[in-house]
Amino acid sequence: MLFGIHTLVQDSQHKSIHHLVAQHLAHSYSGISNWLLAVGFTSVTQIYFSYILSLLLASISILLGFITSSISSSISQQAPFSSSSFIFGLLSISWCGHLVHVAIPIHRGASSLVSSLRPFFSGHWSLYSNHIDSSQHILGSLLLTGQSILSFSGTLNRDTCSLIDSDITHHHLALGILFIWSAQMYSPLVSNIHHRLHSILVAHNNVPFFTSMLGSAHLQLSLALFTLGILSSVTAQHLYSLAPYSYLAYDYPTTVALYTHHSWISSFLIIGSFAHGGIFLIRDYSQVPNDIFSFLSTQSNSCLSSFVHLTLFRCSYSWHLCS
Repeated sequence: MLFGIHTLVQDSQHKSIHHLVAQHLAHSYSGISNWLLAVGFTSVTQIYFSYILSLLLASISILLGFITSSISSSISQQAPFSSSSFIFGLLSISWCGHLVHVAIPIHRGASSLVSSLRPFFSGHWSLYSNHIDSSQHILGSLLLTGQSILSFSGTLNRDTCSLIDSDITHHHLALGILFIWSAQMYSPLVSNIHHRLHSILVAHNNVPFFTSMLGSAHLQLSLALFTLGILSSVTAQHLYSLAPYSYLAYDYPTTVALYTHHSWISSFLIIGSFAHGGIFLIRDYSQVPNDIFSFLSTQSNSCLSSFVHLTLFRCSYSWHLCS
């Protein structure tokens, strides 16, 4: 793969980075060229420096992981969640800034995008979503371009068959704000303006669940694996239905490969979640009244019968629909 990237230097400068990378990585089916085009890469030099930067960030992340694990005994149970959520929020907002100031101008055929901060401070935030790109706009062309940087149109670009760039930036900005808000709500980054998970569960009579979660590594691992499995499955569905990368929907082998890849990952993660959940119920769990696990165990027959009826209904419905 590296040999293919280095040989891009010898190609014509009139070709886009998508065509250059796809020409040399045509058999990878990984969507690398689509991602490079979507985030604003225009030269092999940028690919090289981004590779070096990724190595440095990975090294820093490993170092921070060791530091966090060494001081974990002196911090509260909610502090790791809060710090991780806060970092994810900053990274999401930073990526939104990259898309606004780098990717969108390149896709509109401009070297830079000048956007005033006056609507932000005056409260007229809707001005950032006005005048989106025309449906006839061609990627990299100045013709029929708009001025929006944060929109919520919910449509696809007719040229690239991918989500509109300003919709993606709006998504990352909103996600970053949500992560930072959740970090503040569940840990005291600012004193006296936060909630504690224990207080929330006490209000909903779920204290035994909180105690079980803190006392069992298998339950924590089960919940984490299940969450990652659901996220991987949702990603697999969105990669073909709402393609985020330019021209990805046109590349059927890559789309199928990415969908299969994320679906298999989701299956393995969910299987691991069920396995560790079973280990928790057998080894670590002690039945407590008014607990969610005791409720599920006593109502297991009703739950299973409901699932059976739903499965039979869907099976018969699909059979009649397709026949």
